[in-house]
Amino acid sequence: MEKIVNNAVSFIIAYLLVFAVVQISTVLSAFSHEVPVIIYSSFLDFNSLTSAASDEVWKSENNVISIFGSAIVLLILLMFISLILLLKWRSRRIWIQRILFWTSIHSFIRLCTSFICGHVFYLWGFNLVTDFIGLTFPSQIMKSIFVFLISVLLLVGIYFLRQTIVGIINPFQDNLRQQLKDNLTYPTIIGSLALLLIFFPITNKAGITEVANTILTPILIISLLKQGVKKKFTFINIPKTKEHTKKEKYHLPLIIIAILLPLTLRLIFDRGVKITPNTYDNYLLDNLLSVVVISSILILVLYLIIAYYHHHKKQQIQLQKEIDTYKSYQEMKDHAIFNYDKSPNLSKYNKAWEEAEQSFKQKK
Repeated sequence: MEKIVNNAVSFIIAYLLVFAVVQISTVLSAFSHEVPVIIYSSFLDFNSLTSAASDEVWKSENNVISIFGSAIVLLILLMFISLILLLKWRSRRIWIQRILFWTSIHSFIRLCTSFICGHVFYLWGFNLVTDFIGLTFPSQIMKSIFVFLISVLLLVGIYFLRQTIVGIINPFQDNLRQQLKDNLTYPTIIGSLALLLIFFPITNKAGITEVANTILTPILIISLLKQGVKKKFTFINIPKTKEHTKKEKYHLPLIIIAILLPLTLRLIFDRGVKITPNTYDNYLLDNLLSVVVISSILILVLYLIIAYYHHHKKQQIQLQKEIDTYKSYQEMKDHAIFNYDKSPNLSKYNKAWEEAEQSFKQKK
């Protein structure tokens, strides 16, 4: 039970983290373009507030792409950073691994569902980026094709993310099915029900995205990710291999955070918080956002380069060890470590044989 609760808590915290990244990045981008916005607990309202400045902003495709595209970039960065840390860093603290795992899953699902819901329900969101670059607007056929391709990407992507399960469980144990129930099935259902309580009732159609996320996530996890893990690891499962681990305890700090975050979200933003920008703050914020995004990209690229060279160097060291081992073995063989002569001297035996043969002939 402790493992299920801790996983469900990690599920909720990771979801709210991804949600916060999208909301905050969009609000800051809108703020930097002098666009007023009302922040609610489940959506951003751009319709209720209009001004001459904001009307001019929406007429420029570059501004629209900048406002809603920043969240897309940060979401992709967050997903890749979580995957890299999950699979390469491998923290000894299981709760960190779980949050990284769920963050990567939630980031990918939100990226796809935001596009799908935006185009289907005509929302203020990621869909405006593809609309304003001319990919999905004004052609309804192109919009339908794009939604279909994103849906396929969502299904295929979740299935292939099954490899990330090694970050939170050991799939080579004999209790793989029980591990999947404790780490995927039950936590996903519990976490999704809790999130539905947070985002209900739907007061605006913009909140449909959150409901779609919380409903689709358990369906995708149970029907695709879980089945993908079974298919990948069941055939190499070793029935007689057992691993005895200490009984897991409730992670109280995470439980408290998972309870306080939704309560704070509802208390502060349920009635809406109006953000009205001014020109001076916009200039500073725009530069700050640019620095943060560029720095994040540079740090990610630098990490990938360092990781590559570290992996390459590690391979070279391993190869050199194998070469040294082989040379050592050859030297041992050449120097007759096993007390065998390298080339036995048979001359004395040949001489004795010849003498015996001559003696036999003389007697004959």
